[in-house]
Amino acid sequence: HRFKQLLLCNLLLFILYKHFISGYMDGILAIYFTAASLLIYLLTAPAGERLDLNSNQRLLLYLSSFFVFSSLTLIKNEGLVLFVVLVSAAFLTRIIFRKTRITATTIIIFLVSLAPIAIWKIVCAKSGVNNDLAGSNLTTQLMGRVFLIGAYLKIVAALVFNSRVY
Repeated sequence: HRFKQLLLCNLLLFILYKHFISGYMDGILAIYFTAASLLIYLLTAPAGERLDLNSNQRLLLYLSSFFVFSSLTLIKNEGLVLFVVLVSAAFLTRIIFRKTRITATTIIIFLVSLAPIAIWKIVCAKSGVNNDLAGSNLTTQLMGRVFLIGAYLKIVAALVFNSRVY
């Protein structure tokens, strides 16, 4: 089990190594998303797959979950969206399959992990700092581009015919 986790982390680092050097945050976002996915799985694992943790190990799991979830929400705008998607997937899995467990502690960790981004947004709003996307008319821009078939053809052609690996 630990070998699979280690293999996943090494594979992710192998694929994203150029993104760490370039200064873009997408690679770091991917690492935190992967870590958050793994932690959500560990927090909500089905009965047969739960780890047998003592109280110190459980505390470490809760604290690391809080720090990884909080960091994920603070990395780019996409981090918050990815966290909401992960938490929603955990709840939907619980509702649909009834295999996972979501305890009160897990819910508290999810909610408390949103505190740093909420504080950051409040401080930015009080200081008059705006997001460039929030001030734009994003809906109109998206609706104008959704029906451009030529753009989809270019994307598909680039994915199919481009043999370079970044």
